[in-house]
Amino acid sequence: MRAFYKALSLAPGEIQPRLGCATALHMLGRFRDAVGAYTELLREHGDTEDLLANLALVHAALGEASQSASYARRLAAFAGPEHPVVRALAG
Repeated sequence: MRAFYKALSLAPGEIQPRLGCATALHMLGRFRDAVGAYTELLREHGDTEDLLANLALVHAALGEASQSASYARRLAAFAGPEHPVVRALAG
């Protein structure tokens, strides 16, 4: 995490270090923190495939089926219904 925070301090407006930090939180099981980070990025940058997919997955990990399905539907509209995350959450 230290490396991500260093990257954030060097390029605070860049999406990639912030997305990396959010993904690291997600992978570390810090799901609520990841939701906050992903949601903030979504607010600032709009729908992207990575953000929608990760929000669908992290809400699923939290057992929040309604929120997960909402992001999965947005992802399907954005990237297509054959997207691996859409398919995984549908099955």
